[in-house]
Amino acid sequence: MKILFGWFIGIIAIFADATVAKAQPLTVMTWNMEWLTLTPSPFGPPRTQSDYTAMQTELNRTTPDVFAFQEVDSPEALQRVIGKDYRIYFSDRRQARYANTHQFPNVNQYTGIAVHRSIATEDPSDVDLLPDRHHSKLRFATYVILTLPKQKIHMLSVHLKAGCKTAYHAKQRSCRLLKKQGQALNQWVQQRVQQNQAYVILGDMNHQLAYPNDWLWNTMTADITPHPVLSTRYTASRCIARSASKPTRTVTFRRLIDHIIHSRNIVMRTAEQQPFARDDVLKHHLSDHCPIVTRLTAN
Repeated sequence: MKILFGWFIGIIAIFADATVAKAQPLTVMTWNMEWLTLTPSPFGPPRTQSDYTAMQTELNRTTPDVFAFQEVDSPEALQRVIGKDYRIYFSDRRQARYANTHQFPNVNQYTGIAVHRSIATEDPSDVDLLPDRHHSKLRFATYVILTLPKQKIHMLSVHLKAGCKTAYHAKQRSCRLLKKQGQALNQWVQQRVQQNQAYVILGDMNHQLAYPNDWLWNTMTADITPHPVLSTRYTASRCIARSASKPTRTVTFRRLIDHIIHSRNIVMRTAEQQPFARDDVLKHHLSDHCPIVTRLTAN
């Protein structure tokens, strides 16, 4: 009887430990990986195994539980960096049904989210940020739902239109498209608020959202109560990348365009940028973006 009782207590302890482990804060990362592909590309030389190892080392500095990625062409390329401990959710745009409408014939930039296998996850349809453009090859927002012990969290990985990083210019096509994407994200957040759902939007916004009274931030958050939180509002940008024109030199990006936004029913630490070492930048093909990392706790 004592043996059976001890065995029962042991089993209870194991399950209790597992529950506690899943209830701990999650490490969340977003990283634009700059044309990560195994396919020969006109956008630069293919990465070597040494490059993939260096990128894996950068990821393992924090070993995220949830990893939102951008500019990745295939699961095979991504797994060379993240390994096999994650379930990978690629953008629906990668599906065969979109081959003639939303894909380029050779190399593509897909968004996605990799989630550690210990976290229960749902995979709804992507959010098309330009639904009126039936042949747009701009990125969809990859959508997953994380099921945590106390809360479900709706999460989008995004890569918004480039070319309009600061002020809005109505004559500039990139600004007009970015505004439409901001309006689509606003509608998605409105739906989450109406249903009292926690949410996170993270990725490459291609825009400096942290500027005071920024027009895109105002577009994305208009008429939303409670107001979303920009976790990267005070995040310092110190990212070092290899110069495109002078490969033996580096450049430092002082303005952040990768961001994390979340609802107020989530507790999230102020996000931090994870800059590369200059020697690693010159020695390896890493990325022209540095990872953004934070810690998230269900409320």
